[in-house]
Amino acid sequence: MVQGLYLKFGNVKKVPVIQEILYILGGNRLNKEMEFFSYLLEYYAEYKKKTTGEVLMEWDSHNITQKIYDSYWEYHTERIENAFEDINSLIATGKHAW
Repeated sequence: MVQGLYLKFGNVKKVPVIQEILYILGGNRLNKEMEFFSYLLEYYAEYKKKTTGEVLMEWDSHNITQKIYDSYWEYHTERIENAFEDINSLIATGKHAW
């Protein structure tokens, strides 16, 4: 559910984001899933040589942002490259690599 919330990423001034992804605990403290999602987004952007805004817009255009966020339990226990491989599969096929 999008409710007009925006974040600033890289050179992109405003990028709409899903309210569930912005769930904040205790005022300024992010939950562990959001912290990891931010980490993953930054490192995936670096891997792809894109801004985080470009990556987030690409994920949104393929309707996979929530799938990636929901994969926290799989992604955070493995090598980051495994997450990258899975995200590439989601972009290419709409399905997880495994």
